[in-house]
Amino acid sequence: MKMLAMGQNYIRGIAMSKEPELLFKYRKLSSETELERCIDIVAQKRLYFPTIDKLNDRLEAASVDIRLPVAGYQIAVAAERTHPIVEGVKQRFHVLSLSENCFSSQLWGYYTDYTGICFCFKNEGVFRQAKPICYTSQIEETRPKNLAEMAEDIRTSLFRKQLGWEREQEWRIVEETQERFFSFPDGILAAVIIGDRTPNKLLEPFLQCLPSNLSIFTTYPCMFSGCLGAIPTDYVDRGGGERLPVITTVDELAAILKNG
Repeated sequence: MKMLAMGQNYIRGIAMSKEPELLFKYRKLSSETELERCIDIVAQKRLYFPTIDKLNDRLEAASVDIRLPVAGYQIAVAAERTHPIVEGVKQRFHVLSLSENCFSSQLWGYYTDYTGICFCFKNEGVFRQAKPICYTSQIEETRPKNLAEMAEDIRTSLFRKQLGWEREQEWRIVEETQERFFSFPDGILAAVIIGDRTPNKLLEPFLQCLPSNLSIFTTYPCMFSGCLGAIPTDYVDRGGGERLPVITTVDELAAILKNG
């Protein structure tokens, strides 16, 4: 089976040359438990690193049909279920899902309902191993000769998702590991964007845990422009009709963060 190379950016199988300067992780913040998780990301410098069965797509890795010459395999096929041998290898992988877009109204609505945080990470250091998802309607068949080949097929399948997920513009870090968390060093977290519906009683303790030099923004729906933007959280609108400092693209955000 010819598998996609994972060193390039793919959109519907078309290679793109540009890699994002920033990668983003959305987290909901509407309860005390979610507050603890958001604070943990900042304080412990780590992100939850789930196994495949904890992801929100029930068809993860289904874009590759792994065929095994073992007894009972056709029973699993007839039942539309993953064979236990394949499933066992799948659960060795942990997946960190990120996005290259922090201005998607759909992602903000789906993952946070605007009561949450978008963590903005520099695409460098440990995040350089992130690779883009290829969105496809194709299912490819593979017949691995051993467990090592099967593991590689599964790894590749985790960078392929159905076309309906395109809006997420997802990048992933995939590792065979027993670690429940993905750790990152100082200086990689570049900014946070706060959903404008986040309750103050949860937002205030979260803000207190942030480094003093971290850039902080708040989502700003641009109703006449029809796009989602962000403004610095400390901006005060004095009502004089001046143009708001609204950021509406990732490139703008990256330039602002780079220039301090």
